[in-house]
Amino acid sequence: MLNAGQDLSTLLGKILRIDVNGKDSDKAYRIPKDNPFITPEQQMVLFGVAEEVFAKIHPEARPEIWAWGLRNPLKFQFDAKTKDLYIADVGQNHWEELNFQPGNSKGGENYGWKWMCGSHNFPIGRKGPPVGVLPIVEYSHVDQGICCVGLGIYRGKEYPSLDGVYFLGDWGSGKVWGVGRDNKGKWQCQELLDTQLMLTGSGEGEDGTIYVTNAHANYGGPVKPADNPRGSVWKLVSKDKVPSGAKTAPLDSK
Repeated sequence: MLNAGQDLSTLLGKILRIDVNGKDSDKAYRIPKDNPFITPEQQMVLFGVAEEVFAKIHPEARPEIWAWGLRNPLKFQFDAKTKDLYIADVGQNHWEELNFQPGNSKGGENYGWKWMCGSHNFPIGRKGPPVGVLPIVEYSHVDQGICCVGLGIYRGKEYPSLDGVYFLGDWGSGKVWGVGRDNKGKWQCQELLDTQLMLTGSGEGEDGTIYVTNAHANYGGPVKPADNPRGSVWKLVSKDKVPSGAKTAPLDSK
């Protein structure tokens, strides 16, 4: 399904927006009326429609779609304060990327896959201009990791220095980065940890604390899943708040 990201007739390679508390006549959920690919019947009268409106008409698009052009978004999170959306999208051969949608978005962003991988044309050597909304962060498979995992935005009160930081991890390298804007509004990404963990996901406590999970996930063996090393859950805290004697994540020795 390499073409799924740019194919609006399939739900694959997309972020969906549905109302699970409602129900349409033909579905077990309700489709919000302000989703970007709702096509009212009156818009199908093509003559006399402005070009800007005409360009947004996609008769075959699935109305559940909120954003498209994604490859494998392994975790996405909303900022509880700003409602901004962060999407960690696992790349193909060379690049991992973090995409961003502002809280006031009306939806419909195209994040470029399969024509783009990170900010780079895909495949390498493809001619033509960039397609879609470029990521706010990207990193290379050469020395940074192979599978990005969104961990979330800290909005708790216990660790003020972490407030507003989006944490991005990698399953293959165990690295964890902090992402945020500087005083000029430019996105910055800084490596914070280089662990031996195989990060698979995260969760948020009622107080805003971020917890991350570590598991081998039987990737590349062993044959018996029961032979996998035991997984674990870790609490993400600022360095100056690590309790005395607490067990900390093993760091990469390199």
